[in-house]
Amino acid sequence: MITLTGTWQVDGPDVHAPHGAATLTFEGDGMVFGCSGINRVRGTWQLSQDVLTFGPLASTLMAGSPAAMAAEQALQSLLAEPLHLEPGEDGALVLRAPDARSARLVPAAPSPTLV
Repeated sequence: MITLTGTWQVDGPDVHAPHGAATLTFEGDGMVFGCSGINRVRGTWQLSQDVLTFGPLASTLMAGSPAAMAAEQALQSLLAEPLHLEPGEDGALVLRAPDARSARLVPAAPSPTLV
């Protein structure tokens, strides 16, 4: 069984965001939030067997460099598709769209705790 709850970094061949720039946090109640490279995103998610779907994602409207904006658009376009989940290496999950575009969800390092 695949468990998505928690924070993941998004990378891969079809998502060219700088390392760590794109993140998604999946909450147990079906809400998702994060950063798609430049802008913050928020919406809903559902996992049925091994297919991940997102409801409409709301996004802030900040601008960035043309390359960063293109990477963000590629990620948001990918997230609009039903995504087949496959186990990857080192605890990662591969997201594969029907047109073969893909990305990886990599578990984010835990945030340090201040004492």
